[in-house]
Amino acid sequence: MLVRSVILLGILSVSRVAWGAGEAGESDAPVDIVGRVIFIQGTVNGQGPFKCILDTGATETVITPTVARQTKVTSHRVSPNQAKGSVQSIQAGGAGVSNLQVYVFDPPQALSLRLDKGMDYGVILGYTFLYRFVTTIDYAHKAVRFLPAGSAPKLARKAAPGEQRFIVPFEVSGGSILAKGTINGRGTATFLVDTGSAEVLITPKLGKSLGIKAAAEAGHPEVGFATVEQLAFGEATAANVPVIIHALPNEGQAAGRYDGIVGYPFLSNFKVTVNYRDKLLILEPPVAAPAPAAQGEVR
Repeated sequence: MLVRSVILLGILSVSRVAWGAGEAGESDAPVDIVGRVIFIQGTVNGQGPFKCILDTGATETVITPTVARQTKVTSHRVSPNQAKGSVQSIQAGGAGVSNLQVYVFDPPQALSLRLDKGMDYGVILGYTFLYRFVTTIDYAHKAVRFLPAGSAPKLARKAAPGEQRFIVPFEVSGGSILAKGTINGRGTATFLVDTGSAEVLITPKLGKSLGIKAAAEAGHPEVGFATVEQLAFGEATAANVPVIIHALPNEGQAAGRYDGIVGYPFLSNFKVTVNYRDKLLILEPPVAAPAPAAQGEVR
């Protein structure tokens, strides 16, 4: 949700995917979840590590001005608050991309992570990084796995009988993942699937059409809070999901594209795999970690 105002420029053909031997696709990398946002350690031009936000809602990959200075990334101004440059490499969790165009700025939507949560992030891994991989986020075990898209097996568009996973088709619009879902079993709405969002947000129009009664925040009558009984994408459902009712960020650009944003309160109920190549979202019930063995017990 952090960089939707950035326009995708279509200048990615010279970038290359790389991964460390024995890492990507073979092992999980640890992540931190702070402020209900996913952070992974990464490097830029071989320097770091820097905290990276894993953000399917970001249309671009972003580095902060501080990281740009530390890694000697040259850039040129494209707006009063944004610059554009190129990095030799960005790596995270064993996955890497070389010769990647990036934006250099501090998105205002992410500043609260630094100010309120003390997370001094340096990179936002958005669409231009993530679409090259099949990315699996295990919220329950705080881990992520990247598999180069070209190495990933072709996915079936329907789960086999008895298979404990849900397959949700999506479209990509301007680098954003848009999928169809329902609230309280009514209607069908289009949602932006956003791992960078700490909330589930729906527009006032959608909230009114569904008859959702929201409590207003003191001093902010334009913001409402409610809990919906069910939020579902096909058969993948979560119960008692807290939602914020508010106009979409960048309302003019978002109008007509989607009716809400689905972030952590829904996604964290699942093990989530994002496959841009096949335009499929795989939602699996989390697997509980094995209980620790009792003293003297061998497993």
